[in-house]
Amino acid sequence: MDNRLLLAFVVVSEEKSFTRAAERLRVSQPRISLLIRKLEKMLGFDLFRRTSRHVELTEHGNIFLPAALAVCAADDAAERLARSLREEERMRVRFGAPFYTATIPERVRIVDEYLSRAPTAKLEIHNGLTPSMIRQLHEGELLILPNAWDAGSARLIESRGAKAIATTSAGLAWSNGYPDGDALPVDRLVAAVRSIARVIGVPLTADIEGGYSDDPAAVSKVVAAILDAGAVGINIEDGSSPPDLLCAKIAAARQSAEREP
Repeated sequence: MDNRLLLAFVVVSEEKSFTRAAERLRVSQPRISLLIRKLEKMLGFDLFRRTSRHVELTEHGNIFLPAALAVCAADDAAERLARSLREEERMRVRFGAPFYTATIPERVRIVDEYLSRAPTAKLEIHNGLTPSMIRQLHEGELLILPNAWDAGSARLIESRGAKAIATTSAGLAWSNGYPDGDALPVDRLVAAVRSIARVIGVPLTADIEGGYSDDPAAVSKVVAAILDAGAVGINIEDGSSPPDLLCAKIAAARQSAEREP
């Protein structure tokens, strides 16, 4: 059972309001309502009685609440433990690249900039030819992210055993009648991410192209909207923009993600 559903249930029961629960969890009120409906459907009974003035637990909701509280408490304890363990370990980042990129100035500069901002990180660069890197993907050494362009394709990919799914920028743009390259309206992207997240149970990341803006603050708002729609992460393209601008966008995206619950 998705612990996010249980957390939404616990917070609504404590606040006795969907609106206040949404404010507390820093998500939209429709998102809270969706989570509660999803949990109720999964359980097979109503958890709340809703009136125009307040929200109260049903009899079944009162019985179910202690179990939900116990799970949320255990989840919180596990997260605190994991955080402490992460702080004890150096961050490890791995990526693969063809041999010929090793001397490209932009790659060298971006790697140097990353290490200067994250001096405790352990960066592993796997240089190789494309066939060997493909073999690594199939051997499970690197994360495989199949790309979906709508809810139907995402559900199909999940049914074939994918452990995580990403959106494809070009495919999603084309399926909405727009060319690739930051032309897709952000609200269309957010709506697509929300529809995909609603039907799958594995983590979803969203390709936000170049962030749909050269303003890091605007990119931050895009990231916040994508995470609120149900994605767990994003990937952003570098393109031909200066590395300093890309670093600023990444920093803004990271700050936006850290503000999410």
